[in-house]
Amino acid sequence: MSERAGRLLRGSVGTVLFIGVLEALVRTGVIAGSALPAPTKVLGEAVSLLVEPDFLAAIAVTLGAWLVGLAIAVAVGVALGALIGGSPRFERLMRVPIELVRPLPAVALAPLLLGVYGRGLWSRALAVAFAAVWPILFNTSYAVGTIDSTRIDTARSFGLTPLQIWLRVRLPALAPFAFTGLRLAAAIGLIVAVSVEFLLPGSGVGGYVAELSTGIGTLATVYGAVVVVGVVGVVLNAALVAADRRLFPWRTA
Repeated sequence: MSERAGRLLRGSVGTVLFIGVLEALVRTGVIAGSALPAPTKVLGEAVSLLVEPDFLAAIAVTLGAWLVGLAIAVAVGVALGALIGGSPRFERLMRVPIELVRPLPAVALAPLLLGVYGRGLWSRALAVAFAAVWPILFNTSYAVGTIDSTRIDTARSFGLTPLQIWLRVRLPALAPFAFTGLRLAAAIGLIVAVSVEFLLPGSGVGGYVAELSTGIGTLATVYGAVVVVGVVGVVLNAALVAADRRLFPWRTA
């Protein structure tokens, strides 16, 4: 059995055991069923939601905002990270503004974005971008700052222009680090997308769950929707891990 298959098997066994323990605690009354429905019931509701057109449309709305926000985060994070990592003067200039802005929770920006952009795509996408940009920015700046100067000098000695040096030397060196930042940012962005939607009833998965929580649906359905979102996150992360292995096979993903 390969190491990857072994990790998958252990993870599956652990998940089944965790669900089994929760099921037993609820069935025996240790945990009140009114607070936490039986996991088997929650899973049943999750499966039923997968054929619910309104819920599938909500997932599409959430993933659309997530994808646009992530694209913005990549563009800004790589560009700004490259400038910070490649220029100590620019790094000193941006250090204080970044440290002032970075701790702000993206969800706290939702009211401002809502006032400017309404309940449309941009209010959610920009919140995702704000939360997701930091891992990409810091990983990129670190990568650019650690590129061996000998490689740059060698490229110059062969007559490469600054643009060619960026494309042939710096970009291949920073790409694996930026992609690692992207993997971290993807999970953060999905969490923020759903969280912001709780403030926008009727919009995306967060809005769908918020409406269910007001009494339109049962508690098991609410938890089922959360489970589906979690599964979507796992699938997206697995896809990014697979892409990482294919794009950068010389390192461990």
